[in-house]
Amino acid sequence: MEALVEPEIRDAYLEIRDARTHQVVTAIEVLSPANKVKGSRGQQAMQEKRRLLLQGGANWLEIDLLRAGSRPEPLAGRSDYVVALYRPQHPGLLVWFIDLRDPLPVVAVPLRPPFPDAPLDLQKALDEVYERARYAEQIDYTGPIPPLPLPPADAQWAQDQVRRWLAQRATHPGPPAP
Repeated sequence: MEALVEPEIRDAYLEIRDARTHQVVTAIEVLSPANKVKGSRGQQAMQEKRRLLLQGGANWLEIDLLRAGSRPEPLAGRSDYVVALYRPQHPGLLVWFIDLRDPLPVVAVPLRPPFPDAPLDLQKALDEVYERARYAEQIDYTGPIPPLPLPPADAQWAQDQVRRWLAQRATHPGPPAP
């Protein structure tokens, strides 16, 4: 008989630090499924990390590109995806609501004064990761398109996007650029 132990999940996140003091200026967290299970250790750990960083004066940029899982009440049910920026010096929350058909936005990454926020183009970053990881070569897009848990109009749009991509690839074969 074996005891079930919840596996330890280590989520990576990016910290932008002050070059002189080494203090965290902004943390960027891309949520994983473990962060979105209500009441889970993964969600509790992420919320504690956010709380501690905000208390210490750091900014928190949270990128949620998962449709499944729970979201805090002010963000729940408003869009397919969401990016939220918490700034401890400014009350309130800066939020980008993104739907499936929308390109990902350019978001603000706070830096220390006198420097302005740095722009982070999420769509460009995602496109570069897709290309560099060569996902187009690893994923079989020629098989039947699985039914998606989407509203019918969005499911049809997604199927049309895959078909359009396959047709374009058929006319321009070859591996993606490095």
